[in-house]
Amino acid sequence: MGSITRSFANNILTSGNFDASALSGTLPAISGANLTGLDAVQVASATGGGTTVQDFNSCFSSTYNFYLILANIKMSADSNVSVRFQNSSNTELSDGVYYYQGGGRHNAAGTTTIKSVQGFGQNRIDTAESIQGNNPFGFYELLIGDPFSNTKTNYHLRYHCQDAASSLRTVYLSGVYDTNVSMAGIRFNSSNGNIDSTSTFKIYGLK
Repeated sequence: MGSITRSFANNILTSGNFDASALSGTLPAISGANLTGLDAVQVASATGGGTTVQDFNSCFSSTYNFYLILANIKMSADSNVSVRFQNSSNTELSDGVYYYQGGGRHNAAGTTTIKSVQGFGQNRIDTAESIQGNNPFGFYELLIGDPFSNTKTNYHLRYHCQDAASSLRTVYLSGVYDTNVSMAGIRFNSSNGNIDSTSTFKIYGLK
């Protein structure tokens, strides 16, 4: 045991830090889901599966109060990609109780157009924009408040896509799912093309 202690001590640098270059062998992988004391933990991830739907079952729980969802989506054809929640049985929530409001901005080579983006009694969250097929990715950032509790659920969504070299589209909206329900999951639905395998999705639980 003494020799192990001496070997460790010999690799302490003058700064007081351990010399990482002295480490060898295979280090065990660490799952963030098993760490405690963290404010953000990845609870789910996926790449595009080549279909029109990307769903996440049972990714919400009582463990976290907030969830951050990041999605970088590439489509095989021009497609509007909308979002729906799933209930505690992971059944898609398609009732007309999605309420949201916000705005969009389209900048085409310096010429800017501003529009209202809103939905009152819709059956999904819709950015009212399309991702062009086999073109730059559409990026989604969705923050959801306490979806697993049996209450109405608030959310914010930001969206951005470049649909041409000099054409940018950005949308921001906030809303509520206007029914008390416990949600366990979420899904992205394409109106037309398939979600390409280069698409990436990450879901984080926030305490």
